[in-house]
Amino acid sequence: MDLETFQAALPAAFAGDLGADHPIDRRFRDVVADVSGMATENKLALLNLAAANLGPGEAYLEVGSFKGLSLIGAMLGNEDRRFYAIENFLEFNLDGQATKAELLDNLARWVGPQQAQLLEGDCFDLLRRSSPLHEPVGVYFYDGAHGRLPHYLALGVAERWLSDRALVVVDDASWPIVRRTTGRYLAAHPGYRLLFDLPAEREEDPRWWNGVRVYAFERALARRSAWDLDVAWRLLAYDLAYRPAARIAWRTLPRHPALCAAVLKLVPMASRRVAVDDGGH
Repeated sequence: MDLETFQAALPAAFAGDLGADHPIDRRFRDVVADVSGMATENKLALLNLAAANLGPGEAYLEVGSFKGLSLIGAMLGNEDRRFYAIENFLEFNLDGQATKAELLDNLARWVGPQQAQLLEGDCFDLLRRSSPLHEPVGVYFYDGAHGRLPHYLALGVAERWLSDRALVVVDDASWPIVRRTTGRYLAAHPGYRLLFDLPAEREEDPRWWNGVRVYAFERALARRSAWDLDVAWRLLAYDLAYRPAARIAWRTLPRHPALCAAVLKLVPMASRRVAVDDGGH
């Protein structure tokens, strides 16, 4: 990954103002209007520029593709790049097969779907396998589950697949739970450097949605192995407790509104919301 070129080019894509309402290149406006998703023109422009600066033989990987909005944004005009998307189609009370069909249809309408390989399933299972990817990952975009455990693991299981110099893009970065969990992971795993902190002023901000943080990863500064005890015990906890509980919740709560409301009262949702500065009022 050409980290230096990306770092210099991103502000230029916004005429020097990363707080601008939209990038100079407005081609992503039509994508956002056409494809359902949780992204903005600005975010698509960032992902597209990141993909454009992949090194030879590197790939773009994203976890959490939903209906393909961010993936299309990254792919648009980058026909010579390789893309992977991981999605389990379980969250948001989705009809999995219908959502998958919509994602594939969106890819077919907007970009060359043969460029992208959809890996369906749990990202923690897939990224533990010996060869789900055929290229090192130069750009990793994570927009999956943001609980403390899955978010930490999303960084941990991906690290072994990263190129020697890679870009790691974390979505919903203005949520306190994402900020804190990312910080804990980076404190325990050297090799990462913050390039851009693009905060949201409110939930679903039209500029950077719920915030984006962009990190450079350099393997020369990292640990020799990403599969340390720190990640291993969390994977065990995920397998034995978190994942079974999450699957039950996804399948049960949407059918029982009263139970869903009771659970939401117990869950600290403030950690999954952009903190709004009310001026002290």
